[in-house]
This record gives sequence, C-alpha cells and structure tokens, in this order.
Amino acid sequence: MRAATPSTGAARPRQGALAAGITGKVEQAKTTVALPVFIFITSLLVPFIINVGPLRMSAYRIVLLVLIIPLVLKWLSGAAGRIRFPDIALLLFTAWSIVSLMMNHPASLWVQTAGILFIETMGPYLLARIYIRTPEDFYAAVALMFRILVCLLPFALIEALTANNVLLNTANKIAPAFGETFKDPRWGLDRVQGTFEHPILYGVFCGSILGLTFMVLGYGKSVFQRMFKTMVAFIVAALALSSGPLTAMTAQILLMGWRTVFGHIRGHWKILIAGVTCLIILIELAANRSSAEIFISYFAFNTATAYNRILIFQFGSASVLNYPLFGIGLNEWERAWFMSSSMDMFWLVHAVRGGLIPGLLMQAIMIWSVIKVATVKNVSDRVNAYRTGYIICLFGYYLAGWTVHYWNATYVHFLFMIGAGLWVLDQANSKDKPDGTPSDDPPAGRANERARAVPLLNQRAIPVTRKDRS
Repeated sequence: MRAATPSTGAARPRQGALAAGITGKVEQAKTTVALPVFIFITSLLVPFIINVGPLRMSAYRIVLLVLIIPLVLKWLSGAAGRIRFPDIALLLFTAWSIVSLMMNHPASLWVQTAGILFIETMGPYLLARIYIRTPEDFYAAVALMFRILVCLLPFALIEALTANNVLLNTANKIAPAFGETFKDPRWGLDRVQGTFEHPILYGVFCGSILGLTFMVLGYGKSVFQRMFKTMVAFIVAALALSSGPLTAMTAQILLMGWRTVFGHIRGHWKILIAGVTCLIILIELAANRSSAEIFISYFAFNTATAYNRILIFQFGSASVLNYPLFGIGLNEWERAWFMSSSMDMFWLVHAVRGGLIPGLLMQAIMIWSVIKVATVKNVSDRVNAYRTGYIICLFGYYLAGWTVHYWNATYVHFLFMIGAGLWVLDQANSKDKPDGTPSDDPPAGRANERARAVPLLNQRAIPVTRKDRS
C-alpha cells in the first residue's frame, strides 16, 4: 500500500542536538500516504451537504461511516499495536456522552446523535492509530496537509482582498454546500472562511500544522526552506483573522523558537514548564484577575469578545457544577440574556453537555498523549524532531480550545492528530542511517511488541511469535 524509496543523496554525518535537522541536508525517505488517510484528509475540505433522510451527511462523515467497522476490527486485531490509554479513554468518553444523551433526550433524538458521535470520535482517531505507524507515514500525512494549504493560498488571498469566496461560491453552484457566514472585516481584510463553516474553523485547521511544517517537513532542510514553508502555512491560517487560531500559532512559534535557541541545554523543556508554572502562580497570587481571564483578555481581538469568553467560562463552569453527572445534553445552557447560545470553548463544552467525566477524559487524553510521547527514551534525531512537532501541534490545539469550539471537520481533524503521533511510543531505540533515512531494521520497541502481541480477535494461551506462525 505504501512504497518507500530511500534517498540516493550522499551520506552526511549526524549533527548535534541543536543543529540536527536545522541546517543539515538530510533527504527524507520518499513515501506516499495511505489511501484511507488521503481520502479522509481531502474530504475535510469538501463543503457539500448531503441529506439522507433525517441525517445531514458530509463528505468526511461518509468516509468515516464506510471505514468505521473495518477500523474497529483492525484495532481489535492489533493493527494499531498495543492498546493504549487514549484508546480506552476515548471509548469511555463516547460511551458516557451517549449515556448522557439518553438521560437528557428521547430516543428519537439521541439515537441519531449517538451514532454520529461514535463515528466522528472513534473513526478519525482509529484511522490515524492504524495507518500512521512509522515516521514515514507521519511525514506523508503532514506533507499532504501542507500541499492542501498551498492549494488554498491563492483562494484565501482572493477572499481576503475581495470578499469573494471563490471555492464556496463555486461549490454552491454545483450542489448544496455551506453558506457564507456573516463576518466583520478586520484590519481592512475580509476574514477567510474557505470551504469551512466559519473562519475560526478554517484558521484552526490550517494553523494546526504550523509546528509540524517546521519540525517535520523542515527536518534536515536548510534554514531558508524551513522558514519559507512555515511562513506559507502561517499566512494561509492567519488570513482567518481569528484570535483563537492566531493565539495557537503564536504559541507554536514561541515553542519552536525556544527549542531552536535553547535546545542544546539539557532539560530545556523542564526549564520552560517550571518558568511558566511560576508565572501562573505569581499572577494568581498578585493579580486581581485569574490568569485565564488575563490570557483571554490579551489575546482577543476586542474587549467585547474577551468579556464574552470570560462569561462563557463562568456560566459554563456553573452549569457543570449544577449538572456534574450527566450534564444537560443538547439542551440550552443557562447564561445571561444577552449572550449567544454558542459556547466557544472546546474544553468546557463536553463537560457541560455530558458532565464532568467526558470533560475530564478529553483533557486526560490530551495530557497523557503529550507526556508519554515526550518521555519516550532513546529515539533518533529524526523521531525526536517529529515528536516535537506533534507536541507543539497538540499544544496549539489545546490553547485554542479555550477560546474556540471544535466541531464538524475541525473536531475530527483534532482527534486524527491526537492518534497520528502515538506511533512514537513504539520508537524506543529506533535508529536512522547516517543520511537520515530510516534503518532497514525495525525499532526494538516495535520488534518486542510484535513478539508479545496477542490480537484480541485471535486469543491464544501463549504469545504469538513469528516462529509460531511459521
């Protein structure tokens, strides 16, 4: 399904921790993305609305609907490697959310919603877990997303300068598609919506791969190549002119800068975490506002937006405390009379709708994935660069999630990205050749895993090894 052709370029000695992948001329192994991943990622950009009876379907929903049963069977048979904490936690998140719908709504409503919830939650995550298992798979997926951004760039510039959404207007002439949302111009430019339902979703999707572009596509490339591609990704996403995506990208840039400048210092990430923690404690002790309120007020485009985000947090938190077990489902949440029904805070929405358990599970999935991937020992320089890009990507998603709600295509892309980096957990003692291309030998972690793995659908009394199969 995937063919990898190692680079034929001359070998180059491995560089130090700071310089590795920044100025070296390492050539990436050529690879193509798995077909299901290609179809899924490209379907996120398709804006057509397909009504099937009471169901409102979209291109990516159809793709996930077709794939979900094969994906579950592959996962149970061990195609994604060891079962990890996020696998179980996401299943529990989905199950509890469905129970919450059952407790709050009649069957005529919750059955349909529960099915879509399961497909949109487990589908993209399992797709990434199963089909992105190596550094080459990861590189191919990031490269595909970057090529999509390059294709979007000219249309984004036209929309920003002329307020003419060429892609969406053309799509609506072919078949029913998303309509253009109302948006006030900012800085003399129209906010780019692209083929998404809202400029915020467009900005989050495009901006999510900023760190990946720098760390993955830029690994082993010259400084100019690395900076140029990263700038292209930034421009495409920044044209959304939304505070959430811009905040996430700013954080990603700061993290990339920290690694570039201080990466040669042992424990540089621990130093950063300690410094930020001390700053937050100082703010909480000395300021008359919480650190969250200060953060929201400084990164919003205007004071009205900032004030609304603070109110969302206050009223949303109160709702969670009032309905901690099963939440309120899809019912209206209690809020001030002048506030919109939109709850622009991803990390709060699930707790409000499903109770504390789903809210905490989604947080735990994110935090566990970052910590476990960050602490894998003895990985190659290339894998280390890739996992840094993955962590920076998730941090951007985490930060934006406090001012943005992820729904539809952006929601499934977020879950896909969580699953897309867990291959790193199998890369302990991985080795690359001197020219940066992958070793012909499987990583020790992967070899040991295969030796002791027992597929759930084919249980045996003793571990199944290659010798047993022969």
